[in-house]
Amino acid sequence: MKECYAVGVPDGDLGEMPVAFVVARPGCINEEDSLPQHIRQVLSRVMAAAH
Repeated sequence: MKECYAVGVPDGDLGEMPVAFVVARPGCINEEDSLPQHIRQVLSRVMAAAH
C-alpha cells in the first residue's frame, strides 16, 4: 500500500466504527474486491470490516 488512513464514523449500535481509506501502489490491486477479500483472509472476523 502507498497510503492508508483510518477514521471513526458514528454508529448507532457501537457509538463509533472505524473506516479505512487505502491508496494502493500502481499495479498492486487489479480488482475492486481483491483488497477486502485479502483482509478477510488474514484478519479475524472481528477485526475485518463488515462493509
